[in-house]
Amino acid sequence: MKRALLTHNPHWEARFPALYPRALLPVLTKKLALKQVQVLQGSRRSGKSSLFRLLIQHLVEQGVEARSILYVNLDDPYFAELYTDSKQLYSLLDLSESVTGHKVAYLFLDEVQNVTRWEKFVKAIYDNQQVQKIFVTGSNSSLLEGDNCRLC
Repeated sequence: MKRALLTHNPHWEARFPALYPRALLPVLTKKLALKQVQVLQGSRRSGKSSLFRLLIQHLVEQGVEARSILYVNLDDPYFAELYTDSKQLYSLLDLSESVTGHKVAYLFLDEVQNVTRWEKFVKAIYDNQQVQKIFVTGSNSSLLEGDNCRLC
């Protein structure tokens, strides 16, 4: 899992290669100071992950320590063991902090719908103020159904 985290977080060592600008980026940057969890929902291949990279790049350019930003694409098979137990998502925070030496301030969970009961994990770290800001993406309508809607 360490290898996957390193692969998913190239911003820990360098800048992202040139990224195509997205019109939604200014909307997201204006919401950075808001405490609420940011949810991006959309179909596959619609640019959600690219928006995350642009937002991460923006944060780094604004002086946020790059190693305090954790991005995880939960479509990656390396994370399949997390799919059935959302409690294991805590291990990602611990591993990131171990690898970087920095507490996670900004958490980006891409394709979070792959993890059963992911919303319980997100609500817990939100309520306990374990991170400064949480961003999640999802590609299906179940992302915002039922209890999940309270996170928007």
